Amino acid sequence: MGEKDFEEKGAAKAVSNAVQEMEQSAEEM
Repeated sequence: MGEKDFEEKGAAKAVSNAVQEMEQSAEEM
């Protein structure tokens, strides 16, 4: 486990969160 692994996990989490928000806004439209 290094800083790189931590950064990659954080980026993946941010991407999945953004995708969920996009899906929610798409459902509202």
